[in-house]
Amino acid sequence: MLAIAVLGFLVAVSLTGLVVTFSVNRDGIQKLLWWALIPLTLVALAALYGKATSRRPRWVVAAYVAALGGVCVAYPHLQADRFVAETYGFSYPALLLFLALAFGRFPPPRGILLAASLIAAHAAVTGFQLGSAVAVSHVPMLLGASALGFPVGYLAERTARGLFAARAQVEERERRLAASERLLKAEQERSEGLIRSMLPDTIAARLKVEGQSIADGIAECTVLFADLVGFTSLARETGPKALVAVLNELFCGFDALCEASGVEKIKTIGDSYMAAAGVPDYVEDHPARAADLALSMLDAIARFNRDHLASLELRIGMHTGPVVAGIVGTHKFAYDLWGETVNTAARMESHGLPGRIQVSEATALLLKRTHLLEERGAVEVKGRGPMRTFWLTGRRAPASGIRPES
Repeated sequence: MLAIAVLGFLVAVSLTGLVVTFSVNRDGIQKLLWWALIPLTLVALAALYGKATSRRPRWVVAAYVAALGGVCVAYPHLQADRFVAETYGFSYPALLLFLALAFGRFPPPRGILLAASLIAAHAAVTGFQLGSAVAVSHVPMLLGASALGFPVGYLAERTARGLFAARAQVEERERRLAASERLLKAEQERSEGLIRSMLPDTIAARLKVEGQSIADGIAECTVLFADLVGFTSLARETGPKALVAVLNELFCGFDALCEASGVEKIKTIGDSYMAAAGVPDYVEDHPARAADLALSMLDAIARFNRDHLASLELRIGMHTGPVVAGIVGTHKFAYDLWGETVNTAARMESHGLPGRIQVSEATALLLKRTHLLEERGAVEVKGRGPMRTFWLTGRRAPASGIRPES
């Protein structure tokens, strides 16, 4: 800023001197400007922005002020221009002192030392050439320029420091805010991920908008229950970690089958698995999807037994009808189904046989075109009395993407 301010002033003075006739030696002043002061200023600017010297700006400025001051003090005397030396000899050094102290931002000790050095040099040269009376008359002007430059520089430095501190505080707040926003976003994504892993996608989306009170009446869906037969005896013979590993492998496999068939897993209850087709979003082929899932689950348990030399079996039951679906709980909430259809599907499973899939008459009527069924006959169902039931034995025509594996 100092070099730019001086350069601007010097160029302005020089251009003004070309059109305005001064009462002093105009040619001498133009020589001083163009052959000394302006070149020195350009050199200082280059040094301030140079790679080697830009790291020490105050040293550059100090050297620049010293060189410029020396030229301003010595030039009138070297040119033997007594009139300029007596009358205007203090003007350039005074202006230089003001600009140096106002724009140089020197610490007080350095600023005082610099001002004292220039004033002393000027007084010594002027006093030697023109006498002490002239030197003494110039000193108050130089001191006045210094006195004006100090407060301007102090205020500029204080303002710059305040702005720097304020900018640093703003940047720190912005950094903390950005970090908080990143943490908040990560936590939101984590929470949404957990919600999506526990709830159907459409229910998770509604939960964000509607809150925890979600209840829907589903006109028709197919509910499936599957229970591991032989798991109780396995639990007595197996350690806790191994037992949980068995359940995890089986139920993770069932989860994959649900996703592949478009059936919604509802929950696990001990060694029982509950799923439903046609919830929360209705699909026309929900009985076929649930039936394909049941057949694939039997294939999966057979593969598990072959791979692990186990003897587990599945007992599966299915029923079709209306249900109430929604979310219960406030913290560990879950999507669940209620109604007579759920109870009947559970009875179809509990009154079935290991390795078989028992379906109600309502479900069988919807499956007769796509799947193979075998009538079992009337079964006494707790709470319902005698019910006509059927065994699901295979596929007549594929209704979904799941196929049994050998």
